[in-house]
Amino acid sequence: MKPLILFAILSVLTCQSYCQEDDHQLVDRANGNLVYIPQATQVHGSPFLSDDWTKAIITTVSGTVFKNTLLKFEVYSNKFIFKKDDAAYELGPTVASIVLFPNEDDTTKKMVFKKGFSINNQITPGKFVQVLAEGNTSLLKFYKMETEDYTEYGDATKYQRFKESEQYFVLNNNQYTPTTINKKNLESLLQPKWAQMEPWLKKNNVTGKDEKGWVAALAYYNSL
Repeated sequence: MKPLILFAILSVLTCQSYCQEDDHQLVDRANGNLVYIPQATQVHGSPFLSDDWTKAIITTVSGTVFKNTLLKFEVYSNKFIFKKDDAAYELGPTVASIVLFPNEDDTTKKMVFKKGFSINNQITPGKFVQVLAEGNTSLLKFYKMETEDYTEYGDATKYQRFKESEQYFVLNNNQYTPTTINKKNLESLLQPKWAQMEPWLKKNNVTGKDEKGWVAALAYYNSL
């Protein structure tokens, strides 16, 4: 399967939504608009985190900000897809971070994705990772999409479908530690400030059994 063609966001987009017209940090190719080419087209299911186009803010490595864009995150190839004039393109490699707003009516609910994390042989600095909590102790989430074979009842033919999985990592003192979301791991992580965290967890009914609780706990933990 040929690799996806990298696309650059055009500098002709409106100045109201975007910054410097002469900033070509996002331009990956100089020969025009290169369309997004999907991989694994014969695989059942969707390779995207969400099939809906989602409003987003894009920031480049140079600090240029692009607002009010419509994106999709293709988990299978760890690429963000950009929509312009009813066509889909792939963002170029100079994108540093993405902020998605899944709920347009509530901009406080957002998903932050960044590059630059060197976690292991699979999750390299060029990969997008979701940043759930950020500070002296950060919580990261990596979305992974693979294909698996399966058969249907009464049919010996083998088909393929997408299978999504998630991996969590704690970043502390420049060290990445894999973790799972549960009460025991959260309490262990919070031990350096446990005297202050324990009453806060009880007061806010945070059990550590879900991602939302971890995010809230680490936000408070990093503020201490």
